[in-house]
Amino acid sequence: MVSPAVPPRLVLVAVVLLALWPMRDALVHPTTTLLGTSLDSVHHAWGQWHLARGSAGDTFWPVGAFGTVIGGPSLVVGALLVPVVKPAGAYLATCTLQVALTLLGAACLTRRLGGGPWSAPAAALLMLCGRPLLAQIGWGVPEGAALGWLAFALVVGLGPGGIGIGVLSGALLGSSIVENPYTLPIVVIVAGSLTVSRLRKREFSRLTGEAIGGAVVLG
Repeated sequence: MVSPAVPPRLVLVAVVLLALWPMRDALVHPTTTLLGTSLDSVHHAWGQWHLARGSAGDTFWPVGAFGTVIGGPSLVVGALLVPVVKPAGAYLATCTLQVALTLLGAACLTRRLGGGPWSAPAAALLMLCGRPLLAQIGWGVPEGAALGWLAFALVVGLGPGGIGIGVLSGALLGSSIVENPYTLPIVVIVAGSLTVSRLRKREFSRLTGEAIGGAVVLG
């Protein structure tokens, strides 16, 4: 039993650190060990390397297909890190970012929906253990683990605010689609529900901001 003296936030941090344990080999040798056991991991790493050089082409080496398989902010973050920690380290950072955002997003969303302090680490732990989150990373599919963008979009979208907050929630919903296309059906439902809510409450400026944020990211 967890002692009441232990802060829930500290337990949440421990859950996030627990998620790093399966990545320990790559964390020990970040520049020389590519995380994952699938060829898709190689494709992702090459995509970030090419973007760092100013091109996102020829990522499916040695096949030579054109395009990239990581989208949005993660691709940019990884590309910025390539000169510092090499492609393997940049891909590791991308995967770590997605897992951390997903766990923290689950925790924050649970609190937004009215959960108590201990609901946050509990939600993160359930997310870590209750679905193949880390398996997605191992298979070389970090986009499958990118659920944090949608969770934070809901956290922001369900809270108060004006047009600026609307832009942020719309941008987060758009980022969810870019980072994880599998969330598109859920994003459509969320966006539709928020639109109906804004219209009923006559929150037109908030709705405008959400439309602008989504259009900027997806455009």
